[in-house]
This record gives sequence, structure tokens and C-alpha cells, in this order.
Amino acid sequence: MAKIKANEALVKALQAWDIDHLYGIPGDSIDAVVDSLRTVRDQFKFYHVRHEEVASLAAAGYTKLTGKIGVALSIGGPGLIHLLNGMYDAKMDNVPQLILSGQTNSTALGTKAFQETNLQKLCEDVAVYNHQIEKGDNVFEIVNEAIRTAYEQKGVAVVICPNDLLTEKIKDTTNKPVDTSRPTVVSPKYKDIKKAVKLINKSKKPVMLIGVGAKHAKDELREFIEMAKIPVIHSLPAKTILPDDHPYSIGNLGKIGTKTSYQTMQEADLLIMVGTNYPYVDYLPKKNIKAIQIDTNPKNIGHRFNINVGIVGDSKIALHQLTENIKHVAERPFLNKTLERKAVWDKWMEQDKNNNSKPLRPERLMASINKFIKDDAVISADVGTATVWSTRYLNLGVNNKFIISSWLGTMGCGLPGAMASKIAYPNRQAIAIAGDGAFQMVMQD
Repeated sequence: MAKIKANEALVKALQAWDIDHLYGIPGDSIDAVVDSLRTVRDQFKFYHVRHEEVASLAAAGYTKLTGKIGVALSIGGPGLIHLLNGMYDAKMDNVPQLILSGQTNSTALGTKAFQETNLQKLCEDVAVYNHQIEKGDNVFEIVNEAIRTAYEQKGVAVVICPNDLLTEKIKDTTNKPVDTSRPTVVSPKYKDIKKAVKLINKSKKPVMLIGVGAKHAKDELREFIEMAKIPVIHSLPAKTILPDDHPYSIGNLGKIGTKTSYQTMQEADLLIMVGTNYPYVDYLPKKNIKAIQIDTNPKNIGHRFNINVGIVGDSKIALHQLTENIKHVAERPFLNKTLERKAVWDKWMEQDKNNNSKPLRPERLMASINKFIKDDAVISADVGTATVWSTRYLNLGVNNKFIISSWLGTMGCGLPGAMASKIAYPNRQAIAIAGDGAFQMVMQD
């Protein structure tokens, strides 16, 4: 059997999954990987950042935009430590990520060598796959398994690579077929759909709360709410699933949400949660109302709110089935009342955007940006007061994309997200909305 270097096998594993770029900083303990990337430079791009944090945040942003796994690379010790922020962003926003970390040479492990760190222990909490290579022979299989696990469990996979092991000659097993199929789509149980239909048909004051788990079901969502005349609240990262100017869209919920959303939520008699594990329970209904939850992860059902009907399955399929079975609603007084409140809120927002006072107000700035945003622009919002400006005052549609560090809420995510936007969609407009503090955290890039 032919032989190749272990670092070449590693790169071939990446290519087997159609990975064509990564983010990172080269250095002694990861140079073997960087050297192998040079041999495929016409097929693979290395984006050399100025701080490892930017690498992992950009990798997370790329995955949020495309669904394809993002990859970040660093030396061991301080390099991997710097990657942790973006790794936790990926973990908490449930997106797959691959981390390739260097490590002290295998012959020096356990001797308190330069930059030797217990990297596996460091990554115990953040990773769904966490492995340190002990010999070069099976590196192709290890990286393959890491990527598959990251996709299946929607989390971070870490492969720690002692540099000397990657320069070894090993048997070439890279011609073996690799199963790169994504996790299968789960269809809801029809009995659960029937139970949900009964609750929806009976409800007089339903409200829907959507999350990123509905981002692939935009058409089905719109058809359902227009059939049932239901107002829709979106979680922060779910902005653009329903256009901001859709008459049934009443904005975000929570501290940076709309008054209309909170009032509607508190007066509802039925809550329908789709693709969200919304964490701010204080803003969910205070009273004990009926509730339906659609999610692919059964662990999320009833995690935040008592659920009467849990539908485990793909939201696209579930919404389509619900639409086919519910009664058409010609008029819903609860929706009319909600839209009256929304009109008042929108008037307040317009007053903010038209405020010409000095110094320049951020609301006015957002109004100006609205004039130049293209229909397919990608918005990377940072965390802080800039989050309020972008979610309340930017008017986006279904062809726009909007990303943010929603669950970890780390400042400094805006610029890396915009970088990833141009890599993912080089011909689309990319805009980062960041405050001065967040920008200064990553301004070196």
C-alpha cells in the first residue's frame, strides 16, 4: 500500500467533506498542518487572522450563514485558549465547528515542555468530540469522525495534533469512501399533528414564537400564519425568517424586543414555539396557557415552558402538515388588536429614526443604513447596544441574512461575522453593526 504523510491525510479528510478554507494563525506546534495546506493552495484558502478568537468567531459565523462546518486552526497552549470564545459561541448557538489544535511533540508530553497544556481537559465542556492524536496512522479516520460528530450533534469537534506525529509516513487510507451525508430529516408523528390541530382550531388568541430552527421553512411558516391569522414573534437570531414588513410580524421579545410582542404574549391563550429553545422565560406567558412546541431535539420540548403537545420533527414538514389540517380563519379579533398596537409601536420607532438631534443618534444612523441595504445583504450584528439598534431599526427581508452571537452574547463577533459573510458570499453586500467597544476588541483584523 502506498504511503503518505499524516498531515496530507488530514487535509484529504477535510477535502472529503468539501471543506475549502479555514481561519487561523500558524505557529510551531501546528506547522505540519500548515505545510500540508501549501500543497493544495490552489484548492484551499487559509485566512490568516491576527487573533485566534477572530478565527473561531469567523468559523462560527460562516456556519450560521451556510450550514457548512467552519474550521479554525491554532497552535497549542495559548492558541487554543484564544479560540475558546468562538468555540463557545458555536456550542451555544448549536452550530458544527472543527478545531485543529497543535500540541507539544509527543516525545515531550508530560515533561512540562514549552507551551504544554492539558488541552483535552481544557475542551471537555465545550466539545462534543475531543481527541488528541496518539499516532499518525489513523488521522484520516479521526478527522472524518470529528466532522461527522460535529454535524450530528451540532457542536464543536476538537482534534489535537502533536506536531511530530503529523510528519510521519503512514499507509494511505484516504481512498476509502467517506459517508458525508447529513443527519436524516425527522418527520413528525401524525398523532401529534392531530393533537396540535385541535388546540389551534380551538384557540382564540394564538401567538407564535419562532427561532432559527424554522429558517429553512420560510414559505411554510408564511402559509401557516396567513391561513390561521396568527401574530409572529421571532427570537433575536431568527430575524429575516419572516420579513420585518410582514403585517403579522410583531418583532423580537425580551429586553430588546417590542412592547407589542410582550403584550401579545401575555394575553395569548395558545403559544406555538417553532425551532426555538427561547431562554428568557420571564417574557413567556405568566399564566398557564396551552402550548405547542416543534423541535428536532426532544430534549428541548418542555425545557422552557409547560407543553401540551410536543412535535418532534422537522419544522418545514410540521408546518406544512399543520397548514393542510387546520381550519382557515377569515377574521381574528386578537390579531386585529395586535396589529393596532403594532401600528402605535411602529410610529414610535419612526419618530426615533427621524430624530435630527445632535450628536447623531444611532436610530437615525440605522434609518440611513436602511436606505442602502441591498435585498440580499448579510448583516453581522455585534453584542451590546448595537444589538438594540440592529434588531429594532433595521428593516430586513427573507433574502437578507442576519447573524449574531445570540446565546453566548460575546462582544467582538460583528467583524468576524462580516469577514465570514464575504467569504461565504463574495458578491453580496456585507455589513457589520458594532459599537466602539466591540469593534476595538477585534479591530486588529
